[in-house]
Amino acid sequence: MLSEKSKFVPSPMEMQNLIKPEMKQIIKHNCDEITSALIPQYFDPPIEQPQRAEIAYYRCQTDQVPAY
Repeated sequence: MLSEKSKFVPSPMEMQNLIKPEMKQIIKHNCDEITSALIPQYFDPPIEQPQRAEIAYYRCQTDQVPAY
């Protein structure tokens, strides 16, 4: 909390000189000038033959060392 003795002192403001905006000609367009969105092309990937799990998920057997 602020004590009663301390007051808020705002930081000094800086002056900025903005450039004058340029005048431009307004151009009106017709809806016919706007291109329509292209229809997406769908493609079916080829059906692949299923793989056996032993081939697809091969795991090295070196971590299974017999205990003597």
